[in-house]
Amino acid sequence: MRLKAYRRSLTCGVAALLSLPVVMTPQPAASQEAPRVEQGATVLDKIVLTGRKRTEVEEKAPVSATVIQSKDIPASGLDSGADIARKAPNTNFVDYSRFGDNYLNIRGVSTLGGPLNSFDSTVGFSVDGVPTSVIGFAPPLLDVEQVEVLRGPQGTTFGRNALAGAINVVSRPADGERDFRVNTEIGSNGHAFVEGIAGGWISPDVLAGRGAVRLQKYDGDVPNPYLDKDLGGAKVGAARGTVRYTPDATWTIDVSGSYSRDQRNNPAYLLYNHPDFPISGEDVEPKNLRTIAQGTINIRKDFENVSFTSTTSYQDIGVSNFGDFTDSYLYGPYLGLPPQFLFNPAADKVDSDEKERIFTQEFRLNSSESSDWQWVAGASYLRSDYDFHRKTGRRSRR
Repeated sequence: MRLKAYRRSLTCGVAALLSLPVVMTPQPAASQEAPRVEQGATVLDKIVLTGRKRTEVEEKAPVSATVIQSKDIPASGLDSGADIARKAPNTNFVDYSRFGDNYLNIRGVSTLGGPLNSFDSTVGFSVDGVPTSVIGFAPPLLDVEQVEVLRGPQGTTFGRNALAGAINVVSRPADGERDFRVNTEIGSNGHAFVEGIAGGWISPDVLAGRGAVRLQKYDGDVPNPYLDKDLGGAKVGAARGTVRYTPDATWTIDVSGSYSRDQRNNPAYLLYNHPDFPISGEDVEPKNLRTIAQGTINIRKDFENVSFTSTTSYQDIGVSNFGDFTDSYLYGPYLGLPPQFLFNPAADKVDSDEKERIFTQEFRLNSSESSDWQWVAGASYLRSDYDFHRKTGRRSRR
């Protein structure tokens, strides 16, 4: 079965907020340094929120939000959706062990049972303000500054697929700060992780660059006696590079590119009541693969009382899933049959390929941060070219 779909959406929105005059010291989006002491009192630095397309102090923003700092999200985490949900109240992550089937719900509002297509979601997910679809959701988090979780309908700024809320991942910008780091981990079940990060000025005060590379593997910890191997393993490779050009104080031009390849062999079902849980009874080794390539150009021009922002992005996402839908340990007791009776490597398989290319363009005007009236006006365009191909029987080329 082959399904091909094209989607286009155009969103225009205007939001305004009357506020008392406020002077905020410019700072990075994720600024939250160590507390300082003034005259015997401990003063906490402000947490800045950018998910609603403008810079806001989190405690004064008229929205229920959780800002998760990078130190609270493990860099070597294999399931970023679950890591975010653990830190955000009223947020749950549903994991079906296959790329394109995992999703979030906020305050109990979610898709019905599972996503029916790549845009069947109630929680918008963006990286640096650029939205992605269900098959691009929860990518490897690389060089992240903070994650912003907004609860409640966010359709004005995130479109129709944000009925329950929205999540915006904020990456560390190329701001000229000198930064050279290498992080490594080694653990049980073949766990190995290495990440390298470098940043600084290429041309002082004019051109800055920043890059990050991540390599990771995990051999799995779910034994399968039929296949005589452990499942639940992963091999992840990801890279991201950013260049920022600031010809003068009024212009900021960011050009970024990223690529990730995520390969898993996750079992689809496990019987919780099995005495040896976790144990898999699948009769073929599952194969899950996702690649994401993305390029983004963000241009900002500051005028006296207003700023103009243009964000252009293109994503190329590929997903392949192969596995067994009849775990013998699960369906054997359910049907009253011996588990071996259901062991058939040639039957009851899911075998599908998905391909999606997403183009987005946003134009936005923002009031100055010192204005009594805080407002945002803009328009965004999205075009998705989506292919879905489902096969039957066992995939011989695997």
